[in-house]
Amino acid sequence: MAINEHFRHSLVDAKALFTNAKREALSIVYKQRMPTKTGSAAVAADYEEVAASCGYFSSSLEDFAEDMVTFLDILEELKADVNRYPRHRSWTWLKFWRRRSKRNLSGDDSGTV
Repeated sequence: MAINEHFRHSLVDAKALFTNAKREALSIVYKQRMPTKTGSAAVAADYEEVAASCGYFSSSLEDFAEDMVTFLDILEELKADVNRYPRHRSWTWLKFWRRRSKRNLSGDDSGTV
C-alpha cells in the first residue's frame, strides 16, 4: 500500500490557507454592497443568493478536505495494521477434488458416497 506521507500535511496546510482566504473573501463580498442606483430588491436578492452560494460551496470544500484528512488517517492505520499482521492466505482447503483423490489413492473408500 503506497501512501504519500506528505499529502496529509499538505492537505491540512492547504485547508488552513483556504479557510483564511474564504473568510477574507466573504467578508469583502458582504461589505461591498451593490450601488444604490440600482436599488432594486430583485438585484439585491440575486446578489445575496450568489454570495450565499459561494459561501456554501466553499464550506462544502472545507468539509470535503476534513473528510479527506480523516480518510488518510484511516488509511495510515490500515497500512500499519497490514504491516504489523501479514496474512498469508491459503486456499488449499477449497481444493476438495485433491482430498478425494488422495483418499482414493490410499485405498480409503470410507469417505466416498
